[in-house]
Amino acid sequence: MEYSDAKNGQIEKYVSKSFGSTANLLIIVDKESKKDVNQFCKIINQVLCKHSEKKIVIIGNENSPTASALKTAPTQVPYDIYLDKCNFNDLTPNSQLNIQKNTTVTFQGSNASLCDLIDSNDSASELIDSETLLKMVMGEKIIIGDPIKNFTDTEEQYYHQRKFRLIEIDCKVFKETLLKQNHLFFIEGIKVLKYLKKNGIKKSEIKDYKNSSADCRFIIVKADDSKLQYGSVCENHPNSYIYWLKLVNKRLIWFHSYIPPSACLTQEFVKHIKQNDTYVDESFFYEYVKQNNIVIITDIAGMGKTTVLKSFSKTLDDTTYWKIRINLNQYTDTLMEIKKYIKKHNITVETLFKEISELQLNFAFFDGKDYGKLVLKSLINNQKPDVGKLTFEDRIFNHFFTKNKMLLMFDGFDEINPDYGDEVMALLQKLKKDEKNRIWITSRTNFKEMLENKLNTFAYDLKPFDEEDQEIFLTKFWLNNWKMEKGNDMPNQDRLSLYITELLEEASEIIGDIIGIPLQTKIKTWKYIFALRTLF
Repeated sequence: MEYSDAKNGQIEKYVSKSFGSTANLLIIVDKESKKDVNQFCKIINQVLCKHSEKKIVIIGNENSPTASALKTAPTQVPYDIYLDKCNFNDLTPNSQLNIQKNTTVTFQGSNASLCDLIDSNDSASELIDSETLLKMVMGEKIIIGDPIKNFTDTEEQYYHQRKFRLIEIDCKVFKETLLKQNHLFFIEGIKVLKYLKKNGIKKSEIKDYKNSSADCRFIIVKADDSKLQYGSVCENHPNSYIYWLKLVNKRLIWFHSYIPPSACLTQEFVKHIKQNDTYVDESFFYEYVKQNNIVIITDIAGMGKTTVLKSFSKTLDDTTYWKIRINLNQYTDTLMEIKKYIKKHNITVETLFKEISELQLNFAFFDGKDYGKLVLKSLINNQKPDVGKLTFEDRIFNHFFTKNKMLLMFDGFDEINPDYGDEVMALLQKLKKDEKNRIWITSRTNFKEMLENKLNTFAYDLKPFDEEDQEIFLTKFWLNNWKMEKGNDMPNQDRLSLYITELLEEASEIIGDIIGIPLQTKIKTWKYIFALRTLF
């Protein structure tokens, strides 16, 4: 019986009745507990003193409260201590699987089964050492990774969901002569066949997924399992360009492009990109984010790119990825170190990129906290870490990294020193390999084209605040600010909308359309905050 799981008095009665009479062996699995074990140990000690033939076995760690209490009892009985280390490989395959299934860990702030983090028994045997195995058996709390920093309580109170402009493709792309060989269009939606026929596509060129063949140019699929089917098509046509498009309300929306190794997006396709003033809600756009491994958001300063990253990372509750946000402007020293390494070894970034077959992490000088720095420096490390010397948390991180199961949010690509741009881009391209890692990047618009070309994808932008957005944001902002400062709800809230309307009209006359930039809306709000306090 496990003492920590027993109800008050239950285990004492069991010991008195069974071990005190007929049973000669009592096995105790002693999990660390805040329960008082003195009464329990007193009963055991009395039984052992009376019956020398009886034995107890206590299974626990060096801090076992039951063992400690018995060793210090007034009337002691003989005891032996055996130190044993059980390795994960010592267990049967079924026991290994059961332990993984039944072990719940705190992974980046969320509860997760160890099976969600470790994909096989082979990996588990490398990652779980005897100390960690004991913690798992004893039911001790295991924490892996810090939670990703999302909104503060204040930010969450007044955050207003944004809208995004999707990337539309003109159907004239189907007529491009250079896109008729080794170019496949994987199209998802309803009435796709009718749409293609209307645009002059021959029926012989169109197949559904189940009947697709090497000579077809258009593969039609439904929404169910479209990601798996797209992956299968890419795998079967490794030397073809494959464009995943979605037909939505008679409009072709670009979703993803598979580009063959060492190739890039062709201008024949790129020139048919359209970005009209049609936006979708954040919740709708997030479905695109979940499916795409590479997401680039570019816009002008103050549009809320960093805030959107926080919103997405908060929404994504997925234990199959280790999430890291890397604010690039905070890693100038690390980037300088990478630059010096390249100069010292008399090589170029291009040479370094070609020579690295697989990124490796160097834990030699790791402080146990900054995984972002560890990832950046993988560009100049070519030795595999000695996993046996790492902590369990670091072994799990290394496992996620080598298995390309990372979600890396690179915030502020435009804010790094231009001298380090090539190094960061080389790292991004290596992390993008096989498109298993997920990479989100934010930047101002001056790097939009370069990021698109290097990463073979297209960037999204945000809709400026319209008047309704501004009113909602300002209302949330002021009500929350008042409550934080005063400790109660704002009185006369019906007057607030009138004041906001007047403020927005005045601001529009003074600064024009830039009031639609969220940061400008906030700055203008702070300017008038004193007037609001006076008004109320």
